[in-house]
Amino acid sequence: MQALIVEDSAIVAKILRARLERADFEVSVAANASEGWLMFQSTRPQLVTLDIVMPMEGDLDAFSLLTRIRNEAANTAVFIVSASASLDDRDRFMQAGATGFLSKPFIDFEKFRDQLIKLFPLSMRSDADPHALTSPRVQP
Repeated sequence: MQALIVEDSAIVAKILRARLERADFEVSVAANASEGWLMFQSTRPQLVTLDIVMPMEGDLDAFSLLTRIRNEAANTAVFIVSASASLDDRDRFMQAGATGFLSKPFIDFEKFRDQLIKLFPLSMRSDADPHALTSPRVQP
């Protein structure tokens, strides 16, 4: 399965990538929403993690990217990722079609893992690491 991480923090992207790869996703990373849209179009991922507080580069912000993804591929799971999002921001993204919300710092990946298993029950390989999204094994 394909996953796309849209995240301006290289450290956060590295953590997400390591955990998703251990859960058997093929992962692409974009540093901003404009790059994320281009990668989305070329990879057609089943899962997108989208940081909602990123510097705007090009003509897209995170909300516009979510809207484009929803218009293009309504079944793609899009999880909002943020450390500083207000409840209003969170609600706005959820109402626009986000699948779920993952807060930084990543204290509880278990909820995220459980949501992914519900969304992709037949796609997750049986030999994939069952603790991939909860174990903090990331090399610096």
